[in-house]
Amino acid sequence: FIYIIHTDQSSSGQGVCLECGVGTYTLSDNLPHISCDDCIAGKHQTLPKQNACIDCLAGKYQDQRTQQNCVPCLAGLYSDQNLQIICKRCGEASNTGASNNQPTLSYQDVVGSKDCKLCSALGADYVVSSTKTGCVSSYDTVLYFEKREKKF
Repeated sequence: FIYIIHTDQSSSGQGVCLECGVGTYTLSDNLPHISCDDCIAGKHQTLPKQNACIDCLAGKYQDQRTQQNCVPCLAGLYSDQNLQIICKRCGEASNTGASNNQPTLSYQDVVGSKDCKLCSALGADYVVSSTKTGCVSSYDTVLYFEKREKKF
């Protein structure tokens, strides 16, 4: 078990052992430690008394220190690498397997995803929705704007 030595100033002044809590760690070198270290952003620790933090895996992120868990990327977002502090937005230069670095028409409708999906897989006339969580037919979008313009 990993513990730190803490001097109890209020009573006898003798050292007492306290465990490192969740979101923290200390090295397991079997030597007394005077403090626990915080897990950095991009990592977490779910258990107390640990000697290392755990990387947030692809599809999740953590933007704060000393955290117990990582956060899944929301729909419309993704993270394609471990240790992320933010999720990337689909529809921009995203990890879709495209052969160039140009922004692609991509979306993601699943929480905790490692990549985005291409709208072109649904057909040539599909474009990404404004929320990046799905695709809409470009034909339906054109009709919507034409109907809206006629009202004015």
